[in-house]
Amino acid sequence: MTGINTIAFTPRKIQTLNASVTTANTDLTGASGSVIQFKNTNAAFTTGTDGSLLINWTVNYTVTSTAGQIMLFIKDGTTFWLVDAMAVTAISVAAGTIGFQKTNTLNLYVPFNYTLYVSTYKSEVAHVTANVLDY
Repeated sequence: MTGINTIAFTPRKIQTLNASVTTANTDLTGASGSVIQFKNTNAAFTTGTDGSLLINWTVNYTVTSTAGQIMLFIKDGTTFWLVDAMAVTAISVAAGTIGFQKTNTLNLYVPFNYTLYVSTYKSEVAHVTANVLDY
């Protein structure tokens, strides 16, 4: 019986990435329309030398939202891949009422030299963060 080959990865650091989306894009391929790349401290994010673990992502509205969705993509340098979509519910922001907030946990391995992008179905301001663990 032969064993399974495994590769040990040493985690390097957890990063919190940021993106803000405002322009509507109904394209689910990421190939057209507005898609925004995640940044870490104002630099475009690329996965670590041994890839990265996309732990979770959070959408936060500070303004009124209408029913729609936010899409999360990875890009291999050429092609966008839709990896998750988050349904957004309608919430009217007023005194004492916070806007839409939701976190999706993925624990998705993303290979080396990939990038993360986000887009929104509606023309509303959404702030999006993603937590990744570089290897």
